[in-house]
Order: sequence, then C-alpha cells, then structure tokens
Amino acid sequence: RKESVFYAIMFLILGLGSFLAQFLQGFMFGISGETLTMRLRAQTFETMLKQEIGWYDRKENSTGALCARLSGDASKVQGATGARIGSILQGIAGMLIAIILGLSYNWKLGLVCSAFFPLLILAVMTEMRFTLGGAGNERKAFEKSAKLAVEAIVNIRTVAGLRCEERYVKMYNDVLLVPHKQGIKSAHKHGLLFGFSQAAQYFGWGITTYYGGYLVVRECM
Repeated sequence: RKESVFYAIMFLILGLGSFLAQFLQGFMFGISGETLTMRLRAQTFETMLKQEIGWYDRKENSTGALCARLSGDASKVQGATGARIGSILQGIAGMLIAIILGLSYNWKLGLVCSAFFPLLILAVMTEMRFTLGGAGNERKAFEKSAKLAVEAIVNIRTVAGLRCEERYVKMYNDVLLVPHKQGIKSAHKHGLLFGFSQAAQYFGWGITTYYGGYLVVRECM
C-alpha cells in the first residue's frame, strides 16, 4: 500500500514536471520562431526596396511572385525553426537516454534496440528529403499563380471591361494543374516512404520483444 502511494505521487510529480517543461519548450521556441520570422520579413522587404529598377522588370520578380516569397518563405523558415527545433532536440535527448538506460540494464538487449535507430533515422530523413524536393516545384507553380492572381485583381476593371474573367480563371487553373499532376504521380512514393517510416518502429518493437523473451527464457535477465 505504501509503495503504491509512493509511486502514484512520483507519477504525479513527473506529470507536473512534464507539463511545465513542455509549456516552457513550446512557449520559448514559439517566441523565437515568431521573432525570427518578423526580422526575416522586414529585412527581405527592405532588401527588395533597395534593388535597382531593372531587377523588377524580370519575370521571376513580378509583384505576385515577390508577395508570395515575402509571405511563404518566411513562414517556411518559421516552420523549420521554433517548435520544430524543440521537438527535434527532445527526440535526440530521448534517444540518447534510451540507449544509455538500455545498455546499462542489459547490454545485449540494449544493442539490439540501438541497432534500429539508424534505420528509423534513415526512413525519416528519406521521407523529409522527398517531401522537400517536391516543395521546390510547387513553389515555382504557386509563384506563377500568385503573379497571375495579383495582375488580374489589380487590373480588375480592364479584365471586367474586356470580359476576360473566364480566361483568367482557366489560366489560373492551368498553372495549378502542373503541381497537382506532380503531386498525384508522387503520392504513392510518399505513401510508401511514410508507411515504411511508421512500420520500422513496430518492426523494432517486435524483434526486441522477441529477443527480450528469449533472454528471459535463457535466464539472462
């Protein structure tokens, strides 16, 4: 009875500590991500205004493309920093603690468990690389669509006067059709990589559980 109460109190303290740590992690990394994003957008806008006039005459530097970069690129940086860095650091710390504890309690079972970490990391990194590779093509297509939309809205009186609304809608859909087709073609690859990354941990759990039972039968644990 005393031991059950003791462990219940320990779990309660552990839960409170976890709540405080998770709150501070999300709060502090969130502030850092927002501050970085604000500075990046301000400096990017300042740099755009300092460019020579000929720089704005390029096709890739149209009004819509610049607005899309100003909003989209900064948001991607915020997604790559902030809370995501906190999650990465938390995962690395948890992995190191798990390896140390596993090797200290039973080095045989600890080595078997540690052997699956490179496989899991490889699966996740491959999935991330595949996802980021497709984001570059989508970015170009979305910049073109943003350029087309801004031009149509800015010159809406001319568009309405010439009754070109349907033409602009068709052009807008044609621009978005390219990343749509690419996404459909690569969907099965992304699903395969995601399924492998999720299944690898279950494979590891199954093998380590089997080997742990083998060690118990052999009275090695």
